[in-house]
Amino acid sequence: MAFGKRGFEKLEHERKRLENEETDVKKVLAANAYRIEWLSECMDWLRKVDEERHKIENLEKRYKERERTRTINQGQSCGLLQSSWCLDLKIRMKIKRIANLRKQIKLDTIRNQSAPALPDRFIKRGALKIDDFPSLNNYFDVLFLKLLVKDGRDKCARVCIWGPSGVGKTTVLENVHDRFCELTNTDQPFDVIFWVTMTEEKGVGDIQHILEKQLGLQADELMSNYERAEIIAKELENKSYLLFIDQVSSEIDLVRIGIRKGQHRMVVLGRSGCYYDDEIGERGESWKQEDIKIEGMCEDDALKMFRKIVNSNKDVMKNEEIKRIATLIVRECGGIPQSIKTVAFNLEKESDPAVWWAALSRFANS
Repeated sequence: MAFGKRGFEKLEHERKRLENEETDVKKVLAANAYRIEWLSECMDWLRKVDEERHKIENLEKRYKERERTRTINQGQSCGLLQSSWCLDLKIRMKIKRIANLRKQIKLDTIRNQSAPALPDRFIKRGALKIDDFPSLNNYFDVLFLKLLVKDGRDKCARVCIWGPSGVGKTTVLENVHDRFCELTNTDQPFDVIFWVTMTEEKGVGDIQHILEKQLGLQADELMSNYERAEIIAKELENKSYLLFIDQVSSEIDLVRIGIRKGQHRMVVLGRSGCYYDDEIGERGESWKQEDIKIEGMCEDDALKMFRKIVNSNKDVMKNEEIKRIATLIVRECGGIPQSIKTVAFNLEKESDPAVWWAALSRFANS
C-alpha cells in the first residue's frame, strides 16, 4: 500500500496548488470586478473549487481513519484491503480531477484582461490657440491658475464659466483643458481629466459612458444608471480629477453620474447664464462655486482674428476700402468670436467692396 501514503501526499500537494490558484483568482476579481468580461465564468470556477474542497476533506478524513485502523489491527483483513484499494483509486481520480480543474482557469488570461493597456487619462481637445488674443488669453490665465492652485483638493469645488453664446467659452475651456493634459507627471495635479459636451439628447447614461471609457471600466449593458454610478464613484474614490462639462443648459445631478461628496474633484461648467441657486445639484450637497464671466474680445483682438481668417486670400485685404469696411463689420460683431469667424469665412473670397458693404448693411440691420 505504498501508493496510499504517496497518493495522500500528492493529494495534499494538489489541494494546496488549487487553493493558491483560488486565492490568486479572488485577488484579481476583488481588484477588477468590473473590468473583466468573464466574471460569471470565474465565479463558476470558484464554486467548483469550493465543492471539490469538501470532497477532498472527506477523502482526507477517510484516509486518516484507515491509517488509524491499520495501526490498531496491526494487519489487514480482506475487507480492509478492498476498502484501501477503493480509497487509493478515489484519491488517484481526485488528483486528476484537481489538476484538470486548475487548468480550467487561465489566470494569466484573467490578469491580462483585467489589466488592459491603461486608458488615456489625458485626451487633448485640439483647441484653437488663443495666445495671439490677449482678451481671451486673460480668461485662460485666470481659470488655469485657479484650478492649478486648488488642484482638486477643495472637495466641493465648482467653477462656472458663463457668457453670451459664441463669446468664446468653449475655446477658453478647451485651452485650459489641453494645457492641463500637457503637464508632465511631476507637475500634473490630477489623476484623470474628463471632457463632456452636453446636448439636448445627452443624459446621465451618456455622461457615465464617457467617464467609464476614460477610466477603463467595462459596464454591463444590463446595469442600471444607479449601479454604474456606484462603480464610477468607487473608481474615483481616491483619485484627484478634473471634469469639464461644456454647453450646460439644464439641470445635471452629479450624484446620479457618480460624482460624490468628499472626492478630490474640480468641476468646470460652461453655460450661457450663471445661476446662484443649486440648480446643478447634488441632492443637498454643498458646493463652493466660483463664477467667471467672459465678456468677449476687445476690438484689436477681434480685428486680428478677422484678418487672420480673411488673409488666407491675401488679395482681398490689399483693398483699402475693404480694410475700412472690415473694421466696421468687426465692431458690429461685438467681440463675439463665433460671429467674427462666421462673417470672415463668408467674405474671405470676396474682393468686391460692394459685397462687403452689403454684408455690413445686413449685419447692422439684423
